[in-house]
Amino acid sequence: MLQAEELRMIMEEFVVLASAVVAATATLLVSAEENATPPGHQGEEQPSTSLVRVREPRLFLQRTNLDDMEDHDVKVHFRLSRHVIHTLYALLEAKIEPKTRRSQAVPGMTRLLTTLYILGRGSFQTTSALVCGLSQPTVSRVFMQVINAIVDLVPSYIHFPDTAEEWRNVKEDFFREAGFPNILGAIDCTHVAIQAPIQGISFRNRKQYDSLNVQIVCDANRRIMSARTGFPGSCHDAYILRQTALYQKFISGEMPEGWLIGDKGYGQLPWLMTPVRHPRSQAEHNYNKALHKSRGIVEQTIGLLKTRFLCLARPGGELLYAPWKAARIIMACCVLHNLCVHHEDTWDIPEEIEPEVHQHPASSSETTAEGRRVRDELIANVFARKYSHILEHHLWVPTKPGSLGHSKHTLTLCEMNSGHIGGRALCDCPVLLGGLQTDHQRSDTRS
Repeated sequence: MLQAEELRMIMEEFVVLASAVVAATATLLVSAEENATPPGHQGEEQPSTSLVRVREPRLFLQRTNLDDMEDHDVKVHFRLSRHVIHTLYALLEAKIEPKTRRSQAVPGMTRLLTTLYILGRGSFQTTSALVCGLSQPTVSRVFMQVINAIVDLVPSYIHFPDTAEEWRNVKEDFFREAGFPNILGAIDCTHVAIQAPIQGISFRNRKQYDSLNVQIVCDANRRIMSARTGFPGSCHDAYILRQTALYQKFISGEMPEGWLIGDKGYGQLPWLMTPVRHPRSQAEHNYNKALHKSRGIVEQTIGLLKTRFLCLARPGGELLYAPWKAARIIMACCVLHNLCVHHEDTWDIPEEIEPEVHQHPASSSETTAEGRRVRDELIANVFARKYSHILEHHLWVPTKPGSLGHSKHTLTLCEMNSGHIGGRALCDCPVLLGGLQTDHQRSDTRS
C-alpha cells in the first residue's frame, strides 16, 4: 500500500521531468530547422553567423509542503506526527535554515522533512530527492547538516535521571512490570547494518554482515537513558559495556544503589543482574521469570526504534556511510525516539524487521564472586518460595520503618498505580527498592 503510493508520487515527478525534456528537445529541433541551409542553395555563400549560447531555464521540482498533507500521510512518510515535527523544527531552526538570500534556497523545513524521510523509510537519497522535490546532490549536502543538528540535542534528550525523585520513579515503574526490585535500567545491544569499510577494523558480526553494535540502556517507559553507537559489529556486548563511562560510574560508586538488568550476554556483577543459566529451585525460576519480563522492555524499545526508523533495520538496507557518520545517524534516531516518547507520539504501524543478532553467553571470567553473592541474596530475600507471592502482587512490608518484623499485605491496583503500600511509599520498603543517592548523573552518549 505504502510502496504503491510512493511509486505514484515518483512517477508523477518523472512525468514532469519528461515533459520538460520533450519541450526543450522540440525547441532545439525547431531552431535547427530554421538555421538549416535551404535545398538548392548548398553552393551559395551563406551570411556569416555567430553562435549564441542560449541559457536554458532551471527546472525546480515541486517541494513537499507539510500543510498540504493529511495527518496520516505525514506520519507514514516522516514517521513523526505533525506536532512533533513542528516542535523539532523549532529546536533546529537556527541551525538548518539557509544563510543565503537566494530565492531558491532550500527551506529548513524541507531539509528536515527530507532527512526524516531517509531515516524513516530507509530510502536512497535519489528517491528522497524525488519525493521531497530536491536534487540528489542537494539532499547529500543537507542530510548530514540536519543529522548533526539533531545530535546536538543529545544532552537534553538522552541522559540518566538527575534527582533522587526521578531515580525513585524509575525503580517504581520497573517494579510494577514484574515485581523485580531496585532496577536502574535495562541494557542490551543491537546491530545496525552498514556498508563494509574498504579497510581497517572488521565490522562483521555473527550473522556475517557488517554492522555497528549499539548499546542501549532504557527505563520502563522505553525512554533511552544511555546510548553508545560507535562499536564494530565484531565486538561482544560485554566488551562494549567495559569500555563505557557507565561501567566506570558503577565501579567508582557514582551510580545510585541498584542494578541494571541484562541477558546472558553479560557477566553477573554486583550492579548487573543476569539470568541464572541453569535454575534448579523455584526461587531461581521466579527470579528468571521476573527478570525476563522486566528485561523485555529494552527489546521492545529497540524494536520500536527500528520499526519507526527503517534505516536501522535490515529490510531498509544498510547505512551507506562511513562508520563514524553511521554512528551519528543512529544517535540522531535515538534522540528522535526520545522526543516521540516525551510527546507521547506512539508508533503502531507494523513493519517487518530481521530478528536480533544474539551474542554467545558471556565467558565465566566476566562474572565475579561478589556478583553471584548479591544475586543469591536477592533470590533468597525476594524470590524464594515464601516470597513468591510478590509475583502475584503480594508483598512483605515492614510493620514500621526500621523494624525487622514484616506483615503480609495485598498490593491493590490503586497502590500499584500510586506507588504506595498500606499508606507508605513503595520506596520506603528497603527489601524491595533499597536506598538512593542524590549524585547528579550525566548521560553516557559518546559516539
